Amino acid sequence: YIDGFCGPDGKVAVYDKQRDSIQSIRKSPKSIFFELDRHSVEINGIKLSILEDQLFSDTDSRLAPYLIKLRDEPYTDEILTIERQTHMSVFLIDIFWRNPKTDYAAMDLFQRSKMTFFDEETGNRFEDSEKERRYKEDVVNRKLERFRIHVESMLQITAARIPGFTYSKLWEFKQSPFILSDFPLIFSKTPQTHTDLGKLDHFFPISSNRLYACNELIGLNFELGDSLIINALQIDQATSFVVAASRECLERSISFYKSA
Repeated sequence: YIDGFCGPDGKVAVYDKQRDSIQSIRKSPKSIFFELDRHSVEINGIKLSILEDQLFSDTDSRLAPYLIKLRDEPYTDEILTIERQTHMSVFLIDIFWRNPKTDYAAMDLFQRSKMTFFDEETGNRFEDSEKERRYKEDVVNRKLERFRIHVESMLQITAARIPGFTYSKLWEFKQSPFILSDFPLIFSKTPQTHTDLGKLDHFFPISSNRLYACNELIGLNFELGDSLIINALQIDQATSFVVAASRECLERSISFYKSA
């Protein structure tokens, strides 16, 4: 994803929001937005990366071709096929639930859920508050349940789509006006449910010069100058880092954000 925001040198300019400074050295995209062992689990003292290696990597490999086509193919009226739109909805869910910013929401869903257990001898399900408490306190279970919430959200969004209905728009500019923050999704209001993620109006840049938007878009026009609004909203939502193809783009966006 971040590759679409690199400059000609294959690197990005980086703004450290917590320090309120643009780093002097341009960085490789692989070194940004990365948290060591975020999806690793430890079982019997052995650290395993099963979530990243098998589950998330499989999702990435399935979604990447659709993102790359929307980012790199020549812009035409036929670029937004129904299949690509569906996969972009899944991509949005993937970004949302893998982001540290949604950790609290995922944990809240997990803690409020009511669990039942299966009795192999009787074949009946039963409740056990103590067993449920121990299950929910286990770090491995928390990470696995976070992935389950992730998948459930994807399934609900794809099931809610109406076959043959066009949901999306794509804008392209000759310049590279868009930045990318560590939380790039812009919603019309805060999502409250899984289906809100797919039904609420939302925008997110898919490259430094293309913006993808979804839902109530009839008559909506997006001008080059409006990119600063998208950028400012991204900076406002960012926790740690914001990147852009050029330092000038970052400086312009930060200045607009601070003056808004």
